[in-house]
Amino acid sequence: MPTASDFSKLILGPEAAGGLDPASSLLTRYYGGLRAAAAVAEESRPTTRSDGFSPALVPPPFDDRLACLFAPATAAVVALTGLGADGLSVLDLTRDAETRTTKTFASLMMVARALDHIRRTGERILILVTTSGNKGQALRRSVAHAYACGLCTPDQLRVLMVAPAASAPKLRRSALSDTAALAAANPLVLFDGGAPEAVKAVGQRFVARYADQVEQRFGLKIWFTFDAINYVAVDAVRAFFEFELMRELGAPLARYQAHAISSAFGLLGYHLGRRVLRMAGLASDQVEPGYIVVQQLARPDVVVHLRHGDFVPDGVPAYTVCPQTGFLCQDRDPHFPSKTFAADEFIDATFYARTPATAAPMTALIRDHGGTGLVVSLAECLERYPLIRRQLTATGIELPEDPRQLAEWATVMVMTGVLNARARGLVEEKAPVLVHASGSCRTDEVSPIAPDSLPRIGGPEAVDQLYAMLAANA
Repeated sequence: MPTASDFSKLILGPEAAGGLDPASSLLTRYYGGLRAAAAVAEESRPTTRSDGFSPALVPPPFDDRLACLFAPATAAVVALTGLGADGLSVLDLTRDAETRTTKTFASLMMVARALDHIRRTGERILILVTTSGNKGQALRRSVAHAYACGLCTPDQLRVLMVAPAASAPKLRRSALSDTAALAAANPLVLFDGGAPEAVKAVGQRFVARYADQVEQRFGLKIWFTFDAINYVAVDAVRAFFEFELMRELGAPLARYQAHAISSAFGLLGYHLGRRVLRMAGLASDQVEPGYIVVQQLARPDVVVHLRHGDFVPDGVPAYTVCPQTGFLCQDRDPHFPSKTFAADEFIDATFYARTPATAAPMTALIRDHGGTGLVVSLAECLERYPLIRRQLTATGIELPEDPRQLAEWATVMVMTGVLNARARGLVEEKAPVLVHASGSCRTDEVSPIAPDSLPRIGGPEAVDQLYAMLAANA
């Protein structure tokens, strides 16, 4: 039978010592497991890719300098009790006060990979991220943190972020925006040219048209971080953390893992971590958990795929006006909101992906291991908001009394989805659920960048406009 020593050899990093420490970095503690997860992910990666340059996926052997870089990547698991929350535990991935998002974990690791490439080759890197907000802000935070740790300079590593104009209220001031030289080296650009998800195509076209020219003219290799593997390989850390914590407590694995998703990187990464544990013989006696995915009406595609096996155009039930309340209502499919303000409602701009390639593997996981998918509405979130706010008190996730002061809705969305799933019989009422709290912050935690101060691109010339902006500051 695998022992604690086996776990230490295979999963823990060289700097891990003693028991779990709430202040310790998960990236540092489970560095061995993360290298193993990246190696497993690399095996299934296409040998021919269209996303251009990227540093080696498997991170380098641990270097003491990485301890500083990885410091913000902390997490906690707290069991909820009472108020209808019995059986629920929360995995809080929002503890980095500068981002309040789980994307910090993968972003720090991407910066570590970039730094390793820079040290080995002497080449300079420009990270390009197209994002609804969280991924880009986490990468900007991670690059700034690398500067602060003395690991690189803006001449060696930079980040170019392009976000939809609709995400402007979520964009935070930081060292990269408040210092003129850093702001010039690390541009933040708003895309004002159509649907939010069109920003991804801008990044792809920019790389195809200008990557070679940027390298030849400015000596910068462009790393377009669009590939899901950059996130999935690091989100494996969630499984290692849960496994060690449950073993210390002598507690069984949660029946379900729940997550508010756009493309489900987090749950796919968690499953990769479980796969690594099983390959190492560490989790062979545990039944694999099922999954609960939660989305919003504006982007319900993963739930639609789960329900129908494809992105069918009529996958969302029709809504009609309820004469008693004025809400749009439906009672045909419990996987969708019973009431909503709008049939194409955005609750949070973070969740903006259409027809993601990750839908099929997520559907397969739920069909193989159990679980469900739900779409929630703002009306449902608001209805449950006072209860959720009190349920989360023990976790340290502080929701404002007034929901209008909530700047990030991911945690409220997933909690609403789990409570709805229990109430509607879509999962067992008392089944243990680990809720992945991937994002939550209040408006008073965000010092926003004035949207008028940010350059904008759009229309057919968007890619050329982006190059001109980059050239002006290179």
